[in-house]
Amino acid sequence: MHRSSFPAVAAAAAFAGSAHAALIEYDGSFDEATDTISGDYRELGGDEDVGQFRLLEGTNRFFGGIVTPGDPGDTFNILLNDRQTLTAVRVSFDLDRDPFNPIAINQNTTLGVFDIDSTDPLRVSLSLSSAGDFASPDGFSLAGEDEFNILISSEVLALNDAGPVRYQIEFDVDEVPIPAPATAGLLAAGALVGGRRRR
Repeated sequence: MHRSSFPAVAAAAAFAGSAHAALIEYDGSFDEATDTISGDYRELGGDEDVGQFRLLEGTNRFFGGIVTPGDPGDTFNILLNDRQTLTAVRVSFDLDRDPFNPIAINQNTTLGVFDIDSTDPLRVSLSLSSAGDFASPDGFSLAGEDEFNILISSEVLALNDAGPVRYQIEFDVDEVPIPAPATAGLLAAGALVGGRRRR
């Protein structure tokens, strides 16, 4: 986990984008290029409104594209409920690119997970030094109920041809099930009987 390597410009953009959010209908997969009118996570709820996604148990997938200098980053918010834990963050970066037509990436191409309204906002950052797979460290976890801002951005990111560099971000979520009403009643009855026996 790296708290100091995230570019200052990226951090500023994260907070600028997290002030307003529009809850987006989400079924476990979302692509900014095909599922939005504006075609950008940063404008899903209107001008300067970022998308807000309530994550589901299992693997949640988000697809997008960025290219500098025209579109240097994407930002959106994710929500966890009080029974959920975010256990892993992964990004696959331009895996289908022709190896003879590589992308140029500098050290400030980064995916960050931020707390919202926190004095120590950066929870994890993944520095993208090349096309490929990147993942949060073993043992990483964030528990709900909470909201987090996701920012993928670059100071220098380019292709030999025109067009955005595609990425896929994955969030793995564990969820503790709500006890069924009958099960909850049995547990309560068992606790009552056990208390009487102890007396």
